[in-house]
Amino acid sequence: MPSLMYHADEYARILERMQDDEIPDGDSMIVTWLEKLEEDINNKVDGYVHLIREFKDRKTICSEEAARLLAKTEAWQRKEKWLKDRLMAAMQRIGAKRITTATNNVSVCGNGGKQPIEIIGKVTPEYIMTVTEERTDTDKIRLALESGKDLAFAELKERGQHLRIT
Repeated sequence: MPSLMYHADEYARILERMQDDEIPDGDSMIVTWLEKLEEDINNKVDGYVHLIREFKDRKTICSEEAARLLAKTEAWQRKEKWLKDRLMAAMQRIGAKRITTATNNVSVCGNGGKQPIEIIGKVTPEYIMTVTEERTDTDKIRLALESGKDLAFAELKERGQHLRIT
């Protein structure tokens, strides 16, 4: 079966031939070619769309599976933390800093890094910092370019295209 690009080339050849003034409008040979070509291209398009929809469905299934697995991961993480907290609480209750078994060494350790703080009231101005963030104002740039202003650092680009399947 010919490729989709072959069909596009065939359309171009037929249209070129139809521009010949000696070939009358509605020439039966051209009509037959076009009908056959349209039937073939419709089959090709249907095949492409079938695959596109299949890939979209599989993407949806994978996304749903990923969300399910993420939820499961978070549940296992909560269970792990709960068990660790229980074990540490039990060790602290009996005053054990370290327990060694035949297969494991468990220690209650202090956390490193900066000592945590908790804000419990209104912070005074001397402890407030201002953060300035620079961002490109793309809306302002677009308006300037659309109004005909020439900017050395930006230019309007052509809008892209996409395929809509309904």
